[in-house]
Amino acid sequence: LVVQGAIGWRIAPSADDTTTPPADRPVVRFLRGLQSRELAEGRLASRLQSLLTTEFAHWSLTELLTPVEGTAPSPLGRLSEQVRNSFVQAAGETESWTTRLGVEVVDVRLLRLQFPAANQPAVYERMRSERRKMAERYRSAGQAESTLIRSQADRRARELE
Repeated sequence: LVVQGAIGWRIAPSADDTTTPPADRPVVRFLRGLQSRELAEGRLASRLQSLLTTEFAHWSLTELLTPVEGTAPSPLGRLSEQVRNSFVQAAGETESWTTRLGVEVVDVRLLRLQFPAANQPAVYERMRSERRKMAERYRSAGQAESTLIRSQADRRARELE
């Protein structure tokens, strides 16, 4: 699967206290660590893709695409939330991105799930094959029912004659 995600982010707001040294303020950490918006977006996109790949490994495609009844969050919504939480501070990291680079992750969304173009014909052929098998099962079950009904009708007709 090809997964495309989007991330909403901003430079973290500064604490309201005046005791924080200027060098420890989020905007200074951002400028020191990432230097520009373009570089920040590149690093964020790279990390997002890495986390999406890692988190997707824990889910089956069937789980992700199963509709949810009621007000429960969808599997894709839960996956987005897990990626967002991992983005803020992944397991094994001592500092969050806000602390280390002055970046606050506001939202993570999954935009698109699709098969790679090279795999699409094979996937669609497999879908057609599965539908053919299902149709064949229905046809054979219908023919069995038809045979049963006809044999019962023939037997009844012979009894009546």
